[in-house]
Amino acid sequence: MAGAGVKKGRIHSLRHSFCAFAANRNIPAFKVMKILGHGSLKAVLKYYHVSREELLSSLDGVDFINLLNPKGKEAA
Repeated sequence: MAGAGVKKGRIHSLRHSFCAFAANRNIPAFKVMKILGHGSLKAVLKYYHVSREELLSSLDGVDFINLLNPKGKEAA
């Protein structure tokens, strides 16, 4: 890792960091699993951390009014 300019840490730590980095750039967990060479999503999901801001922004397109009141039905 010294050749890459990393002075402290282990390669495994970089894999964890990559997983979180990928999650916050909307790379699907299944693709991250394939990139890292894992055989199951369980290992990836352990490190696939999405920031609070990213989680909340994923709800921006949800129309909660229509979700609660489908097809314009009157509230009872």
